[in-house]
Amino acid sequence: MRFLGGTAVVIALLALELGCGNQDPATGDAGKDGSAADAPLESSPGDAACAPWTGGNPDAGVAGPCSGGPSVNGSPAFTQDFGPDAGVVSGTREYANLTFGTRGGRVLQGDLFVPQTINGKPGVLVVLHGGGWSDCTRRRDDVGAVAQAFAKRWGMGAFNVEYRLAQEGGVHPENVMDARCAVQWIAAHAKDYGLDGARIGVVGESAGAQLALELATASGRADLDPKCGGSDALVAAIGFSGPYDLYALEHGASSTLRGAGTTMANGPCDVATSACVSGRACERCLDASPRVHACTAAARVLLVHAQDPNDPVLPQSQAQGMYDALLSAGRNATLFVPGPSQMKGPSCPDPMGIAHGFSPC
Repeated sequence: MRFLGGTAVVIALLALELGCGNQDPATGDAGKDGSAADAPLESSPGDAACAPWTGGNPDAGVAGPCSGGPSVNGSPAFTQDFGPDAGVVSGTREYANLTFGTRGGRVLQGDLFVPQTINGKPGVLVVLHGGGWSDCTRRRDDVGAVAQAFAKRWGMGAFNVEYRLAQEGGVHPENVMDARCAVQWIAAHAKDYGLDGARIGVVGESAGAQLALELATASGRADLDPKCGGSDALVAAIGFSGPYDLYALEHGASSTLRGAGTTMANGPCDVATSACVSGRACERCLDASPRVHACTAAARVLLVHAQDPNDPVLPQSQAQGMYDALLSAGRNATLFVPGPSQMKGPSCPDPMGIAHGFSPC
């Protein structure tokens, strides 16, 4: 299982926001925390002043080369129980293949893990996989064990969901709307599973982290509303090793994802990020960069990113830039950068090259 363990700041924040405990958040031995008072949002021309995006209809439900992803009919739902492992909080019940929406001619589904021995009503964490927005092998199954760990180890619901990849019509903003649909659906249906629909968080790794931070900064935007039934208000958003500035991703010196941002944004990434925008940014690549919308983040934000050069895919500057933008906008943000003590251990004999996403380091 690829999972970041032993990170006190993650556990404390999730227990506070989504679990049944009353712990205070901790910053860890290499963390930074900012909780400035809300700042006024900067003005933005908004969607009305922007020319329509071009490049075809991203919601056309085009057939991609992938198999095993969102299909026309989805997969049959089923339920299964898992007993607790030694030393964990709870056993879990999995509600697999729950349909939360149909978009672009494809049925979108997720797997919900619910802790079985927790008192009270825990909140729900929506889990978003990575894969550069287009890797057919990186579906929700790839992070299923991670999602289950949130439920059985930390006592919260975990909804592990799929979204359309770029070649399936999931270019920006469709992938954000797919993920937002999952948030709205679980908020409306959490009570049916003994969960608190008023306390929803989102966590993603790599490309999923970009989507998680887009959700954290897009709440209330009518142009990104998929209308899937419930609220999309978030209490927490967590990004592991994510790209938050697509211009820097495309033009930086150290990124193996160069080109992926242009593909996902369905347009050129040739305009650098600048002032914070509270509505739609007129350039599609800018609009897909969470750093541009930092001033509209309403949820508590946690960013986790390995020190350079331990993440072989994305530089630490991506997380640092997002964190700085959040603090400048008066948002509540924490940056956790694992130090040498967290980058070594029995599961990490050589931390170089493996500290990306939900990594054991």
